[in-house]
Amino acid sequence: AIHNAALQPERAKNYEIGYQDVLFKKLSLKAALFYRDIDDYILQVTVPDPANPRRTLYQNQNVGHVEQYGFEIDLAAPILKTLDAGVNYTYLDNSNRTNNDKLTDIPEHKLFLYAKYTPMRNLTFLADLEMDSKRWSSTDGVRLAKGYTVANAKATYEIIKGLQVEGGVRNLFDKDYELNEGYPMTGRTYFANVSYRF
Repeated sequence: AIHNAALQPERAKNYEIGYQDVLFKKLSLKAALFYRDIDDYILQVTVPDPANPRRTLYQNQNVGHVEQYGFEIDLAAPILKTLDAGVNYTYLDNSNRTNNDKLTDIPEHKLFLYAKYTPMRNLTFLADLEMDSKRWSSTDGVRLAKGYTVANAKATYEIIKGLQVEGGVRNLFDKDYELNEGYPMTGRTYFANVSYRF
């Protein structure tokens, strides 16, 4: 990366309106609309390498005026006495109003689903699924990280009050995906934790 001594702080105005309710005595609903008006937006811009014009480097730059708007909706409900489920969806329109530089690392669509099964008071199984749309990885539009879907699962058992053990799998189906094009994320991994809260 190349330093930028002229970098200025961002200035932003943020607006949000939300709604929250419980429908049919069981369906929890949260919704929000938002708008962000940003000046001197800081973006990691793809620039030619001064030492080798055939290569590119990064530099944090103020690209001017950016507008971000969208909405988020969250639904959660008990399906059975021992089973809860929920879904969260976010839409974000990320618009550079100053030039043609792509705004990086932000997906337009993001969906998260989960199910929580509690067969016993001290035993819980949790599974979730995250789906993200594509995102730009370079401001010149050359690098693009494709959309992906990743699943995770874990089980938690409370041995005594405050002491619990947890184990699970991240990226359950060993999905090959990237948040930044050219930099693969970790494949299937297993984890185990022991925690005590007092």
